[in-house]
Amino acid sequence: MRAWIVIVIAACGAPQMAPKQRSADASVDAMPDATPDAAETAAAVPEDYGEERWKHATLDELDTTVTIDDVKQTKGAWPTRKKIRANGRVMLALESDRWVGAQDGKTGVLRLVVIANGDGDRSSYELGAVKPETFAHSFDGDTYLSAQGPTEEGPLLFAVRTIGPDGAPDGGERRQVAIYVEGASVRVVEKMLSETAWKPRLKIDFVGATSFVGIETTDPH
Repeated sequence: MRAWIVIVIAACGAPQMAPKQRSADASVDAMPDATPDAAETAAAVPEDYGEERWKHATLDELDTTVTIDDVKQTKGAWPTRKKIRANGRVMLALESDRWVGAQDGKTGVLRLVVIANGDGDRSSYELGAVKPETFAHSFDGDTYLSAQGPTEEGPLLFAVRTIGPDGAPDGGERRQVAIYVEGASVRVVEKMLSETAWKPRLKIDFVGATSFVGIETTDPH
């Protein structure tokens, strides 16, 4: 029956295509075409959910040129300091908020989201204006891969490169942002790609926290 279908389509002048190989699961062939909305949503879904993601990430979503030794000696006063009381494991996500521009007329915001006390307490901190970006390897699409990798271990939580909004004074140069753990505090430092010295941006001191893990979603449920 499939061969007759191919012949009829060709006779009607439609473009000829090679017959699709039938998958082992017949339901795959029977799936309807995705709607435009579904296709747009799928573009933000990671290509895979395994450890291979970290091998294929771009330098913008995971800056592998940055190590903990590069940033842990950052000197200077912290322009913003916060304190959070937490009990046990603290999860952190870094997102390029693509929806801010559509809602508030802004260009986009780099945002650190802190989730503590069994998902009960949530805080977020803006880390500057950015051009919102979408990545293929992180869970939410607009969040970044953790620098801890699949083991969820290590003091370096995130290392990313962001781009400023159109017309920004940096002239389109990438800004490097690194987030790491030092004792019971999480520290955010940054520098322009052409610079050598990291600058302090944000320090969050935790009271009672025992571990920190970088995750790829702002909704870990």
